[in-house]
Amino acid sequence: LNAYIPLSTFDIFAFTETWLASIVNSSELGFKNFNVFRCDRNIHTSNLSRGGRVLIAVNNKLSSKLINITSKNLEIVFILIKTDRNNIIISSVYIPNRSTI
Repeated sequence: LNAYIPLSTFDIFAFTETWLASIVNSSELGFKNFNVFRCDRNIHTSNLSRGGRVLIAVNNKLSSKLINITSKNLEIVFILIKTDRNNIIISSVYIPNRSTI
């Protein structure tokens, strides 16, 4: 990832269509000094195998935590970032083609 994106330039990254599976450890993704929040598709319970999955990476210098929201039809990650002035909610959402929303 470092070859494509200079991680020192940004504090927050949001990705859709990561295609990541739970067998890939977040530490393997190259986000040093970042908290990584992911929603990987369960290929055993989903009828979808390709595409999808989302990720948000937040620099460790920011206070961030996962907001636990789940959906049967969406792949979503919501996080809360607390600053001295504000609370910020950021999400990454993937809507599969055959979703019933």
